[in-house]
Amino acid sequence: VGEETPEDLAFGEDKENELEFTNSELIVCGLILSGLVETIGNWDLKVVILCACLKQRL
Repeated sequence: VGEETPEDLAFGEDKENELEFTNSELIVCGLILSGLVETIGNWDLKVVILCACLKQRL
């Protein structure tokens, strides 16, 4: 009871550094966005997509 699992510790660390993303995650999000640049001219929509992408890891 009350033991912290490695998952709990990793998650706690994650919440402290929520703005730090791994290179692979940023690359994936960047690829998703760059693939949509030509078909979507609306930056607001691209920002929404990026935010949704980043929220996937939280």
